[in-house]
Amino acid sequence: MACIRPAVLIIINIVFITFGLILFTGGITVVHFQGENIEKISDLIHILLQKINAESQKDDIDKIIRNIFTFVSPFGITIAIIGIGCVIIALFGFCGVCRNNKKLLGIYAFFVGILTLAMLTTPVVLYYKKDDFIAKTENLYVESTKSYVSLKSPDVRSVFVAVTSITLKCCGSKSGADFVDSTNFQPTQTFNGKTYLNSKYPPFCCKFNFFIVIADETCPSEFNERNSNIANGCVEELKNVISQYSYTAFIVLYIGSTALIVIFAFVAIEIRSIGKKPIPVD
Repeated sequence: MACIRPAVLIIINIVFITFGLILFTGGITVVHFQGENIEKISDLIHILLQKINAESQKDDIDKIIRNIFTFVSPFGITIAIIGIGCVIIALFGFCGVCRNNKKLLGIYAFFVGILTLAMLTTPVVLYYKKDDFIAKTENLYVESTKSYVSLKSPDVRSVFVAVTSITLKCCGSKSGADFVDSTNFQPTQTFNGKTYLNSKYPPFCCKFNFFIVIADETCPSEFNERNSNIANGCVEELKNVISQYSYTAFIVLYIGSTALIVIFAFVAIEIRSIGKKPIPVD
């Protein structure tokens, strides 16, 4: 058992270091190579559009992709920081085990303990604050709908509304009628190389297929319940998604906290075993 513990801890920390480097690389890639990634994704989508004879929608979809990348850039920085944190913590454990150093293992155990407490308490907080979180998300979406300008606007709220609507196949807070009452909504919409005057709803209220291409060519020239999602509000869809993923998050967090408890126990035993000298036999 004394030989197994260090080996297990070394393997665990190698996994953590690898995971941290992946997060760091992903975060930096999103931020630093944003332009190159946009071009690659745009070229890939262009190829897909050619295959399904929908090349005319390339410019509009390209604009959506650019706005999404602008929207997620701050998250890329956060992901990179989390990745560096994982690497640093894992290095304390890795070096502590390899060098049989109590101080390094103690620092590692401290961070593991903090992470364990955080992962144990987070589900409890989320459970009791879930309704508040849903209410804030609902208010955010309602306000974002009121502030919506156009599909090509780089405004964060406009991007949020567009991406949510396409992803969840919905339109407006309660229905597409919310855009009719919006003071910021521009009734003149340009999409698919065409300009639509006095449009009641944004183009993303149309139904899209798997390739993010409008499924029915009659939309956005004409909106109805057959070719669009104007009758399906996004607030209820957001509530369903939050409820669905919150339970998944609970399970993942508790599994993760259980794993961290096991790691903490291994580290504690390893710290106690370091420095113990065999009693000499007379």
